[in-house]
Amino acid sequence: MRERSRLIIFIAIASLLAGLIAFPAAADAGADNVVYFTAVNNRLLELKAETMPVKIKSQIYVPCSVFNASELGTRAQYFPDSQLAIVANETIRLYFNLSTGETYDNNGKYYKFTAAYVNNTAYLPVYYVVKEVFTDIEYTYNRYEEFHLVRLTRGDALSVEDFIEAAVMLIKTQLAQYNKSAATPEPTAPPAETAAPTAENTYAPSPSKPSGGGAAAEQDRSVVSVYLAFLGLGERTGDVLDRLDRHGYKACFFASAGQLKAYPDLARRILGTGHTLGILLGEDPERDYAEASEALLSAARTAVFLTAADRELSDGELEKLKGKGLIVWSAQPAEGYSSYIYARLEKAKRRCDIILNGEEPPGGAAVEKLLDTLAEYNYTVGRINEPTETRLEQ
Repeated sequence: MRERSRLIIFIAIASLLAGLIAFPAAADAGADNVVYFTAVNNRLLELKAETMPVKIKSQIYVPCSVFNASELGTRAQYFPDSQLAIVANETIRLYFNLSTGETYDNNGKYYKFTAAYVNNTAYLPVYYVVKEVFTDIEYTYNRYEEFHLVRLTRGDALSVEDFIEAAVMLIKTQLAQYNKSAATPEPTAPPAETAAPTAENTYAPSPSKPSGGGAAAEQDRSVVSVYLAFLGLGERTGDVLDRLDRHGYKACFFASAGQLKAYPDLARRILGTGHTLGILLGEDPERDYAEASEALLSAARTAVFLTAADRELSDGELEKLKGKGLIVWSAQPAEGYSSYIYARLEKAKRRCDIILNGEEPPGGAAVEKLLDTLAEYNYTVGRINEPTETRLEQ
């Protein structure tokens, strides 16, 4: 009786989708006008040009963001300035450098498959990513008369038949809406004007001209790269961002789970205006990272791997964090605005990291004085970020 009921349901599904008949998966994804749906476990992703898979030379590619999924146990992000995409789980961090065409992991292993630049983001060859690296994820590709379905699953998940049965009305609705207004994106080449990231050009703006006269204006400190970091978010973070933006400087802000929940707008502003956002670790680094990641995903629909702590981490804690694919930038307490900072700036030969209290930053005049000093002495103000800090680790 149950089998007969299921048969009746599937006849209804076929009718609703006007001839929805499955074909065996093949390397060729079909005609150019094929509409691709993507699903992660039992979740159907929104059907739009920015998120749909594409076929490139008989291979299926999916947006990097598809792997930013807790169901798959992976986190992913694309950094447009350096043309670098990263996918990571607890043990492996996989890098796609679109500038050089290289793909490698945190163990120094290089792979033959590469990413593609589509719709202003990184698209990844899903079959090879799953088969060769993240082997606990299963990839299936099913062709139907009106669409093709690319699906990634891990652990308990519905069979493809049960998934289609559950999602049939949503598929039909999205397909009708999409056919009215969108088209499958075509592969494009990376922007020619974007250079391959190097230690010199990654996120490092051109130094400002010295302002004013005297000895300060005559001293060119552009050979010193200064990196500004703020540990924590608070009520005055917006003022700090205003001042940084006026000077054209980028900084890195590390936030805890509680701060990300309290200031989601600040998190979105930091990311949206080109600054870096990382996760601030406390007494329980692994738990802190997990909670903050969930808060960040809710606030800004993104994942980050860059972390910092306001205390010294033990060797065991560091190894555990790095083993999960995280980048541990610093374990130093924040500095106060004092003559000590300026003394360090004066003595620095190549790089100077300035770590400040972001939760309770000093008054605006002190921040302005620091930024004015950086401009007056022509320091090169860079930005702490995952690609550069990963390079330093290696």
